[in-house]
Amino acid sequence: MYLSQGLYVGEPYTGLPGSLAPLDRSLTDFETILDGRLATIDPSRFRFRAELPTE
Repeated sequence: MYLSQGLYVGEPYTGLPGSLAPLDRSLTDFETILDGRLATIDPSRFRFRAELPTE
């Protein structure tokens, strides 16, 4: 899920670089998700992301 984005403390264990999403963008992105505008995107594409995937 979008909230399970990679955190910096996990980078040595996962090999994935850490990332953060600014609060204002997170709120806008959640509104986009809740409005159903990304319903056609596979949910696995939201994992470990600091930004929303595009179609």
